[in-house]
Amino acid sequence: MSDQFRYDYMINRSHDYVTLISRDYRYEFANDAYCEAIELDREEVVGRAVADVCGDEQFRDRIREPVERCLAGETIDQVETLRIGGAERRVHVRYYPYGENGETTHALGVSRDITRLNEIEARLTQYEFLDPVTGLFNRRSLNVVLEREIFRAHRSRQPETHAVMHVALHGFGEIHQSFGAEFADILLENTGLRVRQAIRESDYVFRFEGTDLTVLLVNISHAGDVGFVAEKIHDAITVPYKYQGMEVGVTARIGIAIYPDDGDECADLIRNANSAVLDARKRDLTYSLYNRAVHEEAIARVALKTRLVNAFDARQFVLHYQPFVDVNGVPVGAEALIRWNHPERGLLYPASFIGLAEETRLVSAIDKWALYEVCRQLGDWSDLGDFYVSVNISARDLLDEYLVDAVQLALQRAPGVSPHRLKLELTERISMHDPERSIRTMRALADLGVEIWIDDFGTGQSSLAYLKHLPAAVLKIDKVFIAQIVDDHEDLIYLESIVRAIRSRGKRVVIEGVTDAAQAKLLRSIGCELMQGYYFSEPVPAGRLREIVAGNRPIAATATRARG
Repeated sequence: MSDQFRYDYMINRSHDYVTLISRDYRYEFANDAYCEAIELDREEVVGRAVADVCGDEQFRDRIREPVERCLAGETIDQVETLRIGGAERRVHVRYYPYGENGETTHALGVSRDITRLNEIEARLTQYEFLDPVTGLFNRRSLNVVLEREIFRAHRSRQPETHAVMHVALHGFGEIHQSFGAEFADILLENTGLRVRQAIRESDYVFRFEGTDLTVLLVNISHAGDVGFVAEKIHDAITVPYKYQGMEVGVTARIGIAIYPDDGDECADLIRNANSAVLDARKRDLTYSLYNRAVHEEAIARVALKTRLVNAFDARQFVLHYQPFVDVNGVPVGAEALIRWNHPERGLLYPASFIGLAEETRLVSAIDKWALYEVCRQLGDWSDLGDFYVSVNISARDLLDEYLVDAVQLALQRAPGVSPHRLKLELTERISMHDPERSIRTMRALADLGVEIWIDDFGTGQSSLAYLKHLPAAVLKIDKVFIAQIVDDHEDLIYLESIVRAIRSRGKRVVIEGVTDAAQAKLLRSIGCELMQGYYFSEPVPAGRLREIVAGNRPIAATATRARG
């Protein structure tokens, strides 16, 4: 047997792909394994251009450059994705310079299909970081992800708050004993899915060990809000399962640690969350926070949220009205302001509950109620002539496609109320959320005869040039602009220039936050036609406002005595 025959035999028996490529990029040799892989006979390969066999695009993007380097004398060793035999394969490719007398004339290619090996490695990696029973990330993943989020938080310019929640599930021992291991595993998997659905997409769920899960809440806005999430997770977990005509239930205790308050290391946060679970169990609580002060705050916020939902059904919301007065101090309109008549804490102002209302999506319902209530009240005040009332609307309402219909319906249900007696107030910032959409909505409301007022003007980032394009009839200048006008003449001149600029754009002005006679006198001197503030009246119930308006006289002196 000749040496050449032996070499050919060994090369063709190899499972590696062996090819010899000339300087003009043609195949001068291809072994059996390579020909079988590309599903061509050797005669259809040898002598042909590589681009013709492999395709122009693949040759240009994946093959030409390493072969050129090899022909220049470099040994190439790389892993590449190549299309072979109609399928994409992961291939370990080596090109060796080949020639005689020290001159490189060919590139000798020796390649191995490692697709299967890559698949096995991917599966091993998956099993390394995923729990095979629940499909959740495992404890090893928890350490990796938590360390990564802590590292990001350290590098962030803005302070970030994360929460580690240890969820201890109970009842699986009995389930395992009664229904078997397979059913218990299915239940555990489903419970993990329920927890996953109860949190945001940006958060994580891990199987910690046994029947314990861990939840990582990333970049939460307020530490006290974790109580809401814990309640939501607990509610999702404890909904009973139906099986064989029986209800099968799982219970849970949740311990919570907050980054960075309860630790800025991975191990500390996990340990403190576990410690909080023990506290929850000892005190028979649904959840417990490691930090007692934050825990009490979270409990209070959850209780307030529950009361808030019930308050709407119990008709505990009321409207108070703060008058707008003309240059003579006579009330010509009023702003409707929401109050919560809490059964235990008394009258609550919006600052203490509107944030929660937005979180529970109750804010739109509250705003719609206020709109209908104002229209009803205007109907009762039909004898007060053109006296008007403004209602505040939220960003959510302004972007609600049904807002115009809701306003129209509210007016229709209050027969005899002219649309011009209803004003809708939105803040400068709200009007800038989606300017084009906001302007369309405002124009549609103006077409109904309802004026738009811009509240808190000067506290946002917009300019008079931008506001010129808003179909708003009135700008309410924020109280910060008048705080020093009595003591600082430059502040008064600046305010006067703003008032003049607003009027030059065809809009009227309301000055908010007037607190004393000196301010009122100066504001009149620069031609401010409408004012509002505690100097004239605090927000009062509807009955008291009617008495004030029916008097048809300046109210500053009365208000001053009442406050004194």
